[in-house]
Amino acid sequence: MGRIAPQWYLRGSLGVMSAKIREDHSKPQASGRHLNNTSNIQGNLFVRYMPNEKLYGEVGFTGTGKRYYYNRNDEYQPVPGFVRTDALVGYNHKNWNFTLAAYNLFNHQYWRANDMPGSPRAFTARVNYSF
Repeated sequence: MGRIAPQWYLRGSLGVMSAKIREDHSKPQASGRHLNNTSNIQGNLFVRYMPNEKLYGEVGFTGTGKRYYYNRNDEYQPVPGFVRTDALVGYNHKNWNFTLAAYNLFNHQYWRANDMPGSPRAFTARVNYSF
């Protein structure tokens, strides 16, 4: 997380990979293919606003590029990439932290894997105590 202006912060990550099967003696045609349900790129970017030390809000995006998938007949069937929007608001008081969050804010339909749909919009509340 980095401070980009007074009271404003930016955090993010970017993952770039090429997860491929190097060699498969039992199924030679799979050699050189991407692993199922992997993507070459994924990441997130969030902006946080902190008007004071107690209150903060954050909104951002999490996404991935298309995922590689080969079915039982060895046919390539890419799983589309996605971008999901999440947001939260939090409050700190002494040793307590309270957070309310919305995941998949716009209820975007997406697939996390070839057989696993993404979660619909969800809201969570969290209370932490540090000692």
